[in-house]
Amino acid sequence: MVEGWLRLPAAAGLTLVFAALRKEAAVRDWLTPAQVLTYALVNTLTLPCLATVGLLARTIGRARAGAVVLLTLLVALLLGRAAARVPAGL
Repeated sequence: MVEGWLRLPAAAGLTLVFAALRKEAAVRDWLTPAQVLTYALVNTLTLPCLATVGLLARTIGRARAGAVVLLTLLVALLLGRAAARVPAGL
């Protein structure tokens, strides 16, 4: 998914997973500027952390929280895919 769909190095997928635990996960200098844009977009649009998911579940219920998580992830991946397809010179 990370390499094919988002055109990011496989290692970026790991940092996206860790970003779900803590948003402070740093991006290393092994990403191109175009990849940084894609990574930042996906990372920003996904839920901030697991604590937020827990709070949503308690506030609006597990089913709705799950729907929010899935919809947010879908939007982040779709927009990330669109960003990945933009030519690097733009």
